This record gives sequence, structure tokens and C-alpha cells, in this order.
Amino acid sequence: MVPAPPPEKADAIRGLVFDLDGVLVSSRAAHAQAFEEVLAAYGIHDFQYDGFAGWRTADVFRAVFAERSLRVAEDDLAACARGKSARARELLAARTRSRRIVSP
Repeated sequence: MVPAPPPEKADAIRGLVFDLDGVLVSSRAAHAQAFEEVLAAYGIHDFQYDGFAGWRTADVFRAVFAERSLRVAEDDLAACARGKSARARELLAARTRSRRIVSP
């Protein structure tokens, strides 16, 4: 549960948007591509995102590396997760910019 804002800021909050993938923004393709790019650096070229959609990012890397008996340090796992998340944001931002309607 989210705590209530202080009384002096309560009037400033007008709404809250919560997006489940596919409702406002379909981010599946961006996440899949970002995972594929990061995993390629480890020689993994057959990653299938569908079985992992909705998982926490670091848990996906743990599972994929474990399936392939790859030992990866927790620091490296964390770096993979950060890199994947950053790349997914880049892909989503690029897609959003390319779809903006510019009015004359």
C-alpha cells in the first residue's frame, strides 16, 4: 500500500497510471530484444522470451545461465539486469519518438 501524501501535497496529486504490459504500451518486443542482446555476449543466441515474460529481470538471467550450467557471479548478474533494463528503456524511447504525431 502506498502511504498517503502529506496534507500540503495531497491536492497536487491528480491521478496515478499503472500500466500492465499491452494496456498502454506494448513493451514485450523491447524486453525480448534487450534480453537477446545481453545474452548474446554470453554466447546465448536461442533465448525465448515468452516463457519468462513477467519475471524479474535478474531471475531470468539466473534461470537462463543455470539452464546452460554457466556460473555467473552475482555482480555480473546485476550488471546484466541493469544493462538489459537500460537497453529496453532505450528501445521503448526510440519507438515512442518514432511514433509521435507532429502537428503543423
